[in-house]
Amino acid sequence: MIRRSWRPRTARAANVGSGSGAAVRASSADRPVCLPLQPPPALPRTAAAGQELNLTACALAAYGEGMSEQNVADAIGTTPRRFDVELFILHPSLDPVDISGALGLEGHFSHRVGDQRKTPKGTLLSGVYPDTRWRHCIRRAVTEQWFASEVVGLVAGLEAHKEFLAHIRATGGSASVIIQFLGDGYLADVIPSATLAKLAELGLALGIECFTEPQS
Repeated sequence: MIRRSWRPRTARAANVGSGSGAAVRASSADRPVCLPLQPPPALPRTAAAGQELNLTACALAAYGEGMSEQNVADAIGTTPRRFDVELFILHPSLDPVDISGALGLEGHFSHRVGDQRKTPKGTLLSGVYPDTRWRHCIRRAVTEQWFASEVVGLVAGLEAHKEFLAHIRATGGSASVIIQFLGDGYLADVIPSATLAKLAELGLALGIECFTEPQS
């Protein structure tokens, strides 16, 4: 992940960086150059023993004195941020009811192959669906940046259904875990390597969807 600096930095006519794709040449002394920055350190979750955790000071130290009040609020956790963690299954012939029954999960959004097409509000459209699509959705709202625990929990719960997920793949379908960020502000976390290994073992793809504007 690359984060732009809060204030543009100015470079003299020179090469910045080295190697393929890393050199940036300024054509004049005043031409601003966007320099790639390492991601700032994650804000601490707890204070050290005997110390009071000053989140505003932590945010300014991590991200720079040029932060706006909204930037600080996003970083220290006063702005609710929503995200979805979803299981999405596509199959050429399965009935959504059978998918829900096999997994013990509700299909919050689904349609069956051959059903009449319609809009999310129920208005009928021409034609029929060419395949079955089923989506289980977990929505969370947090005031800190962390989201990975929900991914860990969903994947752990799917281990008991390894045989059914293999059946989906063997009969022409696919399954994926999708993380959907709904545009409310900064979110960042690390998905443990053990969870990524479980995804691969279960034959689950990992998808990420990001909205730049808050979604309803």
